[in-house]
Amino acid sequence: MHHYAGGPGIGRLFRPYNMSKAWQAEGHDPVVISARYNHMQDKSAQINPELEVDGVPYVFLEAPQYEKNGLGRLRNLITYSMNLIFSSRMKKLKKPDIIIASSPHPLLILPARRLAKIHNAKLFFEVRDIWPLSITELTDMKKKHPLIRLFSWVERYAYRVSDQVISLFPYAKTHMVERGLKEDKFNFIPNGIQIDTEECSSSDFKLPIYNFVDQLRSDGKFVVAYTGAFGEPNAMEQLMDATKIMMSTDESVHFVLVGEGRLKAGYQKFANANKLENVTFFDSIPKNGVLQLLKKVDAGFIGWNDKKLYSYGISSNKLYDYMLTKLPIICAVNTPLDPVAVSGCGLSVKPNQPADIVKAIIELKNKPSDERAQMGILGRQYVIDNHDYVVLAKKYSELF
Repeated sequence: MHHYAGGPGIGRLFRPYNMSKAWQAEGHDPVVISARYNHMQDKSAQINPELEVDGVPYVFLEAPQYEKNGLGRLRNLITYSMNLIFSSRMKKLKKPDIIIASSPHPLLILPARRLAKIHNAKLFFEVRDIWPLSITELTDMKKKHPLIRLFSWVERYAYRVSDQVISLFPYAKTHMVERGLKEDKFNFIPNGIQIDTEECSSSDFKLPIYNFVDQLRSDGKFVVAYTGAFGEPNAMEQLMDATKIMMSTDESVHFVLVGEGRLKAGYQKFANANKLENVTFFDSIPKNGVLQLLKKVDAGFIGWNDKKLYSYGISSNKLYDYMLTKLPIICAVNTPLDPVAVSGCGLSVKPNQPADIVKAIIELKNKPSDERAQMGILGRQYVIDNHDYVVLAKKYSELF
């Protein structure tokens, strides 16, 4: 049960799809249950209530459309959660042995718990975002807000009633135990990569951005890419400030920013107001198209704000995509386990320090090409060793 579950031609969040493919290879029989509408879907996705996504069976439950955060989004997640119990599509499914309720929002633990009792199934709670902590850390919503109080109660309930809890963050155990989780129920299984997703040629995608990047490289530009969402957790303000500094520091650096999100229009307005000729925005492109793009640029940027939330660790799909494609990385983060620093695949700086980001980019640009290539090799080996979905799915299977 994954509200935003994606996959090829569906949406950006591939974890349920990749896990399911690996479980099928082990002889398991997974079904992914997603919402028929959510903001993480591809714009061109054709969502039928029941379909197979490259052999993986999906069920899409009705959930109303919405724009931005607010009551519409809340209505969407409540409707999805209720339909886990009441939808006729759920009644057609085979009796489950295991139910995996995957956050970000914890509300679906309520119908998941009921279904687990009805079917005498084991209940796993997968924490992809630590709600409500993520909300209070990344927005101005106060802890006393009724919605935060609700999520806080549901979070504690989830830790108490689940047979196993799977965290994408390595150091979240302390937080969870303080809220009622028994220590022996905690499991760390991070986000991952599907190695064969990159095995297509750029000729499989005829995207204008490829020609644009090729021309930049021909003109002698050092191209820094960002591929992902434009929202509060992505902390792109620090990169936008860095692009402004870079305009007067090194004109040979160009930033290519790819994706969608609520804050994108504001960043575009900032770039126009400051006449940032070193920044170009593009719409989202398919997952495999992103991987091919990353092979064409010189470096990738990823960053977070300096928040307590990240003291529990980070688990970012786009970071692992960068590493898989051997891309040297500029990373702005404060966390106890920084994959970029641990693997040696790039340069890490403190978050919210645009001048330091600029210095790191220039340092990386001035390194010999063979040193940057070695960084890329180290990153790829690290992500294959630690984040291959085949390996992660086996960890889950041991819990099964």
